[in-house]
Amino acid sequence: MYVENGKISSRQTFRLYVFDLMGIATLLIPPYLATLCGVDGIFAVLTGTFLGFLYLLYLGWAIKHMGTDMENYVESKTILGVRSFVWIFVLVHSILTAAFCGYIFAKVMQYSLVPEIGWPIVFLVIMIMAGYAVSGGIESRARVYEVLFWLVLVPYVVMMLASVKNFEMAYVEGFMQTSRADFLKGTYLVFLFFTPLFFSLFLIGEKEKKHGKNVVKIIGGSLLTAGGILLGSYILLLGNFGRNSLAQMQYPVVTLMSTIQFKGNFLKRMDAFMLAVWFF
Repeated sequence: MYVENGKISSRQTFRLYVFDLMGIATLLIPPYLATLCGVDGIFAVLTGTFLGFLYLLYLGWAIKHMGTDMENYVESKTILGVRSFVWIFVLVHSILTAAFCGYIFAKVMQYSLVPEIGWPIVFLVIMIMAGYAVSGGIESRARVYEVLFWLVLVPYVVMMLASVKNFEMAYVEGFMQTSRADFLKGTYLVFLFFTPLFFSLFLIGEKEKKHGKNVVKIIGGSLLTAGGILLGSYILLLGNFGRNSLAQMQYPVVTLMSTIQFKGNFLKRMDAFMLAVWFF
């Protein structure tokens, strides 16, 4: 029976953050990295992930000193003016993030699955579904992701491994040829997609202070997993398409999935299946 207890487990937290950190990143980062850094984008992913860990350590320090989640801390420890500023910032940041994600997924869905349907309709349907999901709270979302975790990652990994047969080593040769400015831009781009780590400040309630000591470890595992998936995806995309072609693609991961063929009618459109599940 489904029971709401106002908490999410360590396992649910881990899986929730893996999805949040890898979803948009694996869709959007590769072509921009290819444009800026080429093969050196591999090091940009590693450096950006390292900066994400430093940011997470800072958030862990903040959690330790707050002793509770950010909502309770702001409400009890700050004056009205500061409180209003914090909540306005969080509200605007959340709305812009949701709008950006909704826009991207609507474009991906239209581009890959329903090109005959207008983008506004796809976007409206996605926003309605997102609103319904938000009404269920973070616990409902965590439970859905817990169920979908292996359903998404296993086919994704299988398809990435299937692309190895078309891997060209010549496409991943030639390191240290990127300017310092472009490398820093690529590193910042990777780090930018890890900023949802900020919302870890809201996960620890007054009754879960002991659990708060493990937040950095749990979410750090999510960051390491998401960074590894992004790194592996970028290397495989480079090896399959090369820098120039990859830089020209809109959604290279989707393109790569559509090129992989499996025997049997059910698996012929694995890319459609993955997008339908990945939407969550």
